[in-house]
Amino acid sequence: MPAEIAYKQALPSRTLPRYSDVFQSDQLSHQEKIEAATTRLMVMLQRPVDDLILSGWSQALSCFSPQQLTWAFTQAELTLQAWPSVAKITEIVWEKEFHEDFAWLMENLRIHKPEWKDIPERKVSEFSESTRHIVYGIRPSVAAPEIPDRLMKALEIYGIGRVQCGLEALYRHPVCRAYQYDASEATRQQETIQRGFKSAYMQARSEI
Repeated sequence: MPAEIAYKQALPSRTLPRYSDVFQSDQLSHQEKIEAATTRLMVMLQRPVDDLILSGWSQALSCFSPQQLTWAFTQAELTLQAWPSVAKITEIVWEKEFHEDFAWLMENLRIHKPEWKDIPERKVSEFSESTRHIVYGIRPSVAAPEIPDRLMKALEIYGIGRVQCGLEALYRHPVCRAYQYDASEATRQQETIQRGFKSAYMQARSEI
């Protein structure tokens, strides 16, 4: 189906269809949705519609989900002043994915430590303000979740060949430490660790 026809069918009106409408359409194939979204981006960035670019983009970006592409095209339209490359759209997808994955990894690393071990069931005691007594209970066990392949690869790169070393290096992040850092030192270390792991993550995504 020609890109212009797919684009018009995504929302039959003179109004440009939103990316969310395009990628939620049940009338278009996945590649046709990408062509329709690319056509809108061309219009919004004042670039002539080019069928060769539409075809190339629809093939190159077909590995991403409708949700990922909706986000990437929307961000590209709102933030870019010139026509991007496919690599830039990919970077936007991976950037969002990185922040989500990094938050997940750090939260679980704080709980399961660099050994990434299960937390066994244990007895706990807490002071109850309402009864003014110590309350005893059982805190259930917490299984260590499986680390996704893309994060395993990133940890291996960050740990210079060993996932365990990658986890240990990340565990130096202030969010995982029980004691208080000097504020400026904590900020510096946080930025250094996140920047280093992001570089490893982006390399991992390009290799998987």
